[in-house]
Amino acid sequence: MGDLITVINSTLAMTTISFYGMMMVLNKERDLMMLTPKTIHDDLHEHHTQVIQLFSKYPWLIPATTLLHIIPVAIGVHGFWQSRALSKQLKIEREKTKQLALQQVEKVQSAVASHHCQRPTLHHLFNKINSHH
Repeated sequence: MGDLITVINSTLAMTTISFYGMMMVLNKERDLMMLTPKTIHDDLHEHHTQVIQLFSKYPWLIPATTLLHIIPVAIGVHGFWQSRALSKQLKIEREKTKQLALQQVEKVQSAVASHHCQRPTLHHLFNKINSHH
């Protein structure tokens, strides 16, 4: 069991990081340094060899590692589809709100138009009163 932990720790300790084209490797022996493409290739080859040896020695790690990679992907896909569905629902609700607002404006306009036609304004009443005298 101790051998497995040592192999996993050494595998995890050698992680490749790419930042704007600058390749750096975090390693127990090296802190943080610029590497040439040859050094990067050699380190990656060594890392891949260690991973292959680890999987050869402990084949049960293959499905466990695959599962650990599938879980975040599944969560991401689910979140994407849920976000897409909610976005569509939001667009529909906005359109419904616009339609209701337009209907309300039409009702108000028709009520104002009918109000002006049926009841004379105060100005018209004064004109009628003044014309009779």
